[in-house]
Amino acid sequence: MSYALIKSCVDARIEKMQNVMREKEVDVLILNGPEHIFYFSNFNPILFSHPIFFIFPADGEPTLLVHSLRGKHAAREAVTQKILCHGKWGAQPYVDLDAFQALTKIAGNLSGKKVASDLHESDVITYRKICTSLNIEEMSNFSDEMLFQTMIKDAWAIEMIKGAALLADKGVEVIEKCLRDRTTEAEAVTEAQYAMRRLWQNQFVQYEVSGFGTHSTGIIDSLNCWVLSGQRLTSSCDCSVDIRPQPGELVLAFSWGKLGGYHAENERSMIMVDGDEVRMRALEAMCIAQKSVLQMIKPGCPIKDLYNTAADIFKEFGFGNILPGRIGHGIGLSPHEEPSIDGTSELSLQPGMVFTVEPGLTDEAWGSVHHSNTVVVTEDGCRVLTHGDNGIIHI
Repeated sequence: MSYALIKSCVDARIEKMQNVMREKEVDVLILNGPEHIFYFSNFNPILFSHPIFFIFPADGEPTLLVHSLRGKHAAREAVTQKILCHGKWGAQPYVDLDAFQALTKIAGNLSGKKVASDLHESDVITYRKICTSLNIEEMSNFSDEMLFQTMIKDAWAIEMIKGAALLADKGVEVIEKCLRDRTTEAEAVTEAQYAMRRLWQNQFVQYEVSGFGTHSTGIIDSLNCWVLSGQRLTSSCDCSVDIRPQPGELVLAFSWGKLGGYHAENERSMIMVDGDEVRMRALEAMCIAQKSVLQMIKPGCPIKDLYNTAADIFKEFGFGNILPGRIGHGIGLSPHEEPSIDGTSELSLQPGMVFTVEPGLTDEAWGSVHHSNTVVVTEDGCRVLTHGDNGIIHI
C-alpha cells in the first residue's frame, strides 16, 4: 500500500476522534499508550523507555512528541506532520530536555480546559505528572471512546491483518508437518518460527513485525508460535518443551502473526493417531460449533447469539458443565481486544469488526480443544482470514 493510502486512513481516524472530542466537549486529548500513539501516527518506537506523547487538540493539527533519540526514526515512519522532540541526542533539535516541560510548552497552560486521556494506558505517576505540567486537576477518561473507534478496522488495518493471517497460517502449517514427522514440541516451534520469518522476509519485508514495548523492554519480533500437548494443554499459554506428543494425546498448535502493527491468530487442535471417546466427542462438538458460528456472522447479529449457539451445541454433546467464558475476542493492535464474544455482550456485529472464532472446551481430566480463526465482518457476511482444516485433524 502507498504512503498516501496509509495517511488517508490515519487522517480519517484523527478526524473521527476529533468529532467525538467536540461532541464530548473535550479540548485536548493526551495519549501515551503505545498502541494508540501508533494508531494515530503510524509510528512505533518499539522501546518506550523515554516518554512519548500524542497531543491531540479538538481542532487543529496533532503533535507527536518523542525523545530526540527517536526523532529521525519518527520522521521516517510517522505520517504525522508535526513531530517535536524532548531530551538531548546528538544534533537533534528539541523543545526541552524534560519530556513533561516539553509537553507544557507544546500544549500550554490548560487550566480551565477539559483534558482527556485513555486512563487504561496511563500509570499513576505519569498521570500526575501530566496534570501538574498542564496545570489541571484531573483528566477525563477516554478509554471507551478509544475502544469503540479501534474496534472497527479501516482498509489499512484490514490489509495488514490479512498479511498477519498468512504469517500465522504458515506457523500452523509447519507445526502440523513437524508433528507428523514425530518431532518434539520445541523442534516444531523452532521450525515454524523460522518459516514465519522467512515468509516475512520474502513477501512482507517492507512492514515491521515489531510489537509494542514497555518502559523496560522492546518487542522487535511479534511472530509467535507454541505447541502444547497432553495435560499441559490446560495452561493454554506456556513455553514448548522437549517432549514428543504421545498417541492418544491432544495437541494444540498456536500461531500469532503480526504485520504493520496488527495481529492475527491461527490455532488448531490435533489428536495424535486417535483418542478416547471423550476426546473425540469434544473435538466433534468443537468443530460443529466452529462451523455453526461462522455461518451466523453478518452485520447486525448480536454477539451473544454467537456464544449461545456454541454453548447449546456443547450442551447437546454433554459438556454443559465446562462451558467456556467466551468463544472469541477482538484482535488488531493487540492480540486480545474488544469485542469479547461472550454471552453477556450487548453489542451487535458491524462491518469492519475483526475477531477470533474459537469455541473451545477445557477439562483438567483430558485436556483442551479449539480451532481459532481470525475473521472480518463484511457488508453482507464475513471473511475468514486464516486458513486450515476446520475438521478433526489426526496426526
